[in-house]
Amino acid sequence: MRTRTFVGYAAVASALPYLALKTAWLAGNDVGINDPALLDDPALFAANAVTAAMELVGVLMALAFTHDWGRRIPAWLVAFPLWVGTGLLAPIALAAPLAIATQGLPAEGPLRDWVFVVVYGGFSVQGVLLALAFFLYCRDRWSGLFADRPERPGPTRALQVLLARVAAGLAGVLGAVELYWGLGGGAGLPAGYPTSTFGVNGVLTLAAAAGLLAMVHRRGRFGVALVVTWVGAGAMFGWGLWMFVNLLQGGGIDASKDATGVMDAVDGLKVLAAVLMGTVAAFVLVERQSDAGRFVVADERPVALTR
Repeated sequence: MRTRTFVGYAAVASALPYLALKTAWLAGNDVGINDPALLDDPALFAANAVTAAMELVGVLMALAFTHDWGRRIPAWLVAFPLWVGTGLLAPIALAAPLAIATQGLPAEGPLRDWVFVVVYGGFSVQGVLLALAFFLYCRDRWSGLFADRPERPGPTRALQVLLARVAAGLAGVLGAVELYWGLGGGAGLPAGYPTSTFGVNGVLTLAAAAGLLAMVHRRGRFGVALVVTWVGAGAMFGWGLWMFVNLLQGGGIDASKDATGVMDAVDGLKVLAAVLMGTVAAFVLVERQSDAGRFVVADERPVALTR
């Protein structure tokens, strides 16, 4: 409990600099901005409000993982926001340090260099801490999910396998496309479009496909497969939906992302594949948690209570 408390409050603390910056911008303060005229842009104001609200949700989730009252929240109300949040933060946590180490800080534009460090550095730390806090929370609330034990096929096993294969096949194609872009391929991209994040996204997409297949076929360590699927599918859903909403808004949320039709199709299909993955994972987890009630631990080995 003490470790969970420390990690949860550390996650809250990691969000405070970002929230302070967003609050200042929403109040009209141009701290960190080289072009104060940006604050007069309604689209940017809306984007700042949305992202600040998303960060507040992350803070509430961290507090829920820290205190006992969080165990009384319905499972779906905990899992869905955290799934999306982890998915949004994971690519940043992986790509930002790599980009800084290999390319240095980006050229200063509308925002000052230190803003990049505060925002993406905070996201990287917060992503790791939130994931760890959620793992500790799940271990305390649903301890049976992570135990490696023999399992009997549930009533939806055939459906799980079918949907998992469809989702994994689609994700495999999308991940290959993203890896192609990440390795410098230009087909389907606007001229000069930055490709630094495509490689990370492609790896996460392929990892989600592999993790989901491992889950439904009960191969390897279940906890590892669950974490890989959770993070990869969350990244597919979170960023795919973000870019799809940006498309529907005519680029109003993120005007820097002038996507092509191919990119829009990839983003939309990633959302579809992620929804399928989430559905299959939900079936697996519900059946596994139900099945956990039929086992006790004796001599460090699971023993079935019923046959």
